[in-house]
Amino acid sequence: FKLKPRNAGDIKEYIPSIKINEIDTPTYAHPNEDVTIVVKTENNGGFGENVTLLLSINKKLVLNTTVELAAGEAKNITYIWKPTKTGVYEIKAELGDYDTKYSTIKVVERPMDIMNRLTAFYDIRYVTHLKPLLDEKYSSYLEIISELKEYGVDLGPLEDKIGAIDTNIPLIEEYYSEYLELKGRYIRPLYPYPLMSYIRNAFLLTRETINRINEIMPILNETLIRAKESPENQTQISLVRVLVDSSHGQYYNDQRLQTLITKMEDELGWMVDVNNEKLTPETLSYYNVLIITNPKSDITDEEAQAIKEWVENGGGLLITGDWYAFVYYRSLNKVTEEFGIRFNDDELMDDERNTGRPYFPLVGEFNLNHPAMKFLNESSQLYYNGDTLDVSGNAVWLIRGYETSYAEGENNEISKEKGSKPIVAAAVEVGNGRIVAYGSSKAISDDYYGRYIDSNWPFLKGVLLWLAGEI
Repeated sequence: FKLKPRNAGDIKEYIPSIKINEIDTPTYAHPNEDVTIVVKTENNGGFGENVTLLLSINKKLVLNTTVELAAGEAKNITYIWKPTKTGVYEIKAELGDYDTKYSTIKVVERPMDIMNRLTAFYDIRYVTHLKPLLDEKYSSYLEIISELKEYGVDLGPLEDKIGAIDTNIPLIEEYYSEYLELKGRYIRPLYPYPLMSYIRNAFLLTRETINRINEIMPILNETLIRAKESPENQTQISLVRVLVDSSHGQYYNDQRLQTLITKMEDELGWMVDVNNEKLTPETLSYYNVLIITNPKSDITDEEAQAIKEWVENGGGLLITGDWYAFVYYRSLNKVTEEFGIRFNDDELMDDERNTGRPYFPLVGEFNLNHPAMKFLNESSQLYYNGDTLDVSGNAVWLIRGYETSYAEGENNEISKEKGSKPIVAAAVEVGNGRIVAYGSSKAISDDYYGRYIDSNWPFLKGVLLWLAGEI
């Protein structure tokens, strides 16, 4: 035998006559505070019942009680619970064999408790560690600045760095004074956020200022040594400053260029900053070298003009592309095409000389007559993934693909035939400045366990030194 419904109307949801309407609980609670849990029951049947209510919290039984429900009666059962730890708790209510309901409570720290602990943390760290450290470093900083001024050293190249440090010091003192005043006024303030914010600001700004001092002290010390060795001559600060642009939504932003940045700082001894704002003539005026990887958002006409004027006045630009699906060639060409370098909407391929796929080709044909290629030789090979370039006018090629390489665009359209040795890196001198264009942003990044930057560093080192006018 079997039951065979005739249609959907023969199937209806079973609603027990005795049921739990809901478990009424707060969404959030705090440790060591009472939480009221209300189980709302109801008897819709025609007879009274005595049923057992079981209440569990995270599978631990906390209430076992008998509920007497007359016919048509609704009854609320209340349980007071005091959680001791933070976390997510599952509340389960079982009403005999009739019904089961679930609810969830998140137990979180009280915001005031969190702020009070943060206030104590920042206070201890600031007073016992950061403030004494800043006092020591700032004293040394002031002493060396004073000595450099006595020797007539022009501090102009570090003007913005020095200005930021000098601006931060009174701000730190102001934040800490406000904190002490508020702390003295209220032992336990009703609203602890202002108290916490003042000491937090003092803490963070102190840490930033220590980092700024650490950044420029080696340069100041080296300059002072040279000034003492030849006091009769006016000593100049010898410093190359690099700006890595991350303001155009780049995939290959500063976070993916950490090895390159570290090598510039440690091996070349240069100072590297990251830009997250619009590129302006004022911003660029502080830097010798600018690195722009393939942008995702447009380089505006104003920015392109500012970059070109900065290059003509002596700046060194390294600008890189990507393969056709991502290369923003129109935006890149706003900067370079005027000077004879054009990024193409394609991708270098090589079926024979690659690192596993044709679109991960190796490149190894170099214009070794150019000074930027100083650290490469005929046996060097570089990992590559990106587009090709066209050159004209005064621009010259630096790297080309092998005889076996070619270039494809979208839909497998061949843009460069085999044997054409497509250009992937080029250089041009513009006024007092220089530009190097490279078709691959990936090649200068930390991708593939660092193999791209490791193989490309000898090329990039020569390029950067050439852009900075040091070779």
